[in-house]
Amino acid sequence: MGSVFRMGGKEQIPTPKIIHKTKQVILKNFDLPQLQYDYNRFLFLINKYYLRYGIDQELGNLIGEYCEILLNFIDDYPWENPSIDTSMKEMVEKLRIDSEDAKAGFLKYKASNQVPWRAGTIIGFSFDGVLHFLRQYKLLINSFNSGEKPPNNPTDWDRKNLCIELIEEHKKLNGQATFPRHKVIERIMEINGYSLPRRTYGDWVRQYKEGTIRHLIQERKNGQ
Repeated sequence: MGSVFRMGGKEQIPTPKIIHKTKQVILKNFDLPQLQYDYNRFLFLINKYYLRYGIDQELGNLIGEYCEILLNFIDDYPWENPSIDTSMKEMVEKLRIDSEDAKAGFLKYKASNQVPWRAGTIIGFSFDGVLHFLRQYKLLINSFNSGEKPPNNPTDWDRKNLCIELIEEHKKLNGQATFPRHKVIERIMEINGYSLPRRTYGDWVRQYKEGTIRHLIQERKNGQ
């Protein structure tokens, strides 16, 4: 609590209450716009591909059905609602089921038809974008109570990125299945001005194996 002088006297100023963003605000400001961006990028790339190389009718129908799934979700999701309710969670679950069905249809088509590398990459990236949204949504829903501070300390990304670089350098030299020993990487981190407790390194190794090490929000494990 601070103070100021007014009318010749000293007045106490109450410390302002910090209001943390709700889950819906986080979703509206970060994850939903990213999904919209990924969808728009997919439309641009697949249309550019179609105009140059063409796409057969069956694959075109699969792409059209997939786009309809994403567009319906983006258009129907109540972005302006102040909080996430059961109906909104059901919409996300429907997106998960429908997108998995669409991906299964594409993989079935791909198994019996030759899909050019470029087209397959564009479509694959779009499925990955939806999967990323669904994972981040799940982590957001399960991570902390609405309006409360997330239960994790801010990540020092300079420290973490250095650790990732050291892991990847080690793998290039010693094989992709290996990781540097904690004592070895700890010494290098200390030379660069960072501490690396054994538990933190163990968490990051697990995240690396799971492919989530660069995620902004990490899923909480039992006992953490």
